[in-house]
Amino acid sequence: MPKKLRVWTADEMMLFLDASQRVLNLTRHFIGFSISAQTGMRMGEVLGLRWSDIDFEGKRIFIRQTLSKIDEDSVYGFVDEGKTDAALRVVYVPDALLSNLRAHHEHILRERAVLADEYLQYDLVVCTKNGNWVHPNNFRRAFKVTVEQLGLPKIRLHDLRHTHATFLLANKVNPKIIQERLGHKNVTVTLNTYSHVLPSMQLEAAGTFDELFKSSDHSGDQ
Repeated sequence: MPKKLRVWTADEMMLFLDASQRVLNLTRHFIGFSISAQTGMRMGEVLGLRWSDIDFEGKRIFIRQTLSKIDEDSVYGFVDEGKTDAALRVVYVPDALLSNLRAHHEHILRERAVLADEYLQYDLVVCTKNGNWVHPNNFRRAFKVTVEQLGLPKIRLHDLRHTHATFLLANKVNPKIIQERLGHKNVTVTLNTYSHVLPSMQLEAAGTFDELFKSSDHSGDQ
């Protein structure tokens, strides 16, 4: 039986996303949390995301690399995700996140200008002040502090991904689409992982038949 997931409600997620301006003094990495919550991307995918991987006109992100452990000594590095364009995962992005990304990009460009040749040219969206990649432990720690400051229920950083999927399922998005966004091997993995949402969907399905019968009763009176 799948382990019960800890996720935020839709209201809690919106409270978190709306707090971006209030928490910038706490962490520069809030944009990464927003990406995870609104796309379902894994932490390594978010930390490996480059500006060149974002198609602003097409409103989509190409997941081309991840930040991952590359040896047994817990040394991190970038790992290519797709050898061909056909192998790449593509995630479409809401307008609100695109707007936040544009604003964050302007901030990054200003930092590049200040450091000039000292800026590390990794082209990363989530990065340190000198353009370097962010250690996952520091990213998790920043998320934990942010959640505490906002007074929201404590969840893990990875639970933003679960919150994303649960929200979409609850709003009747096709599970196949959710599977593609999350990068699950097949839709069965998605349905098994988020089985906690299915009972309410079952009730709605039964209710659909109730509405059908009510409509049929009314038509007989005419």
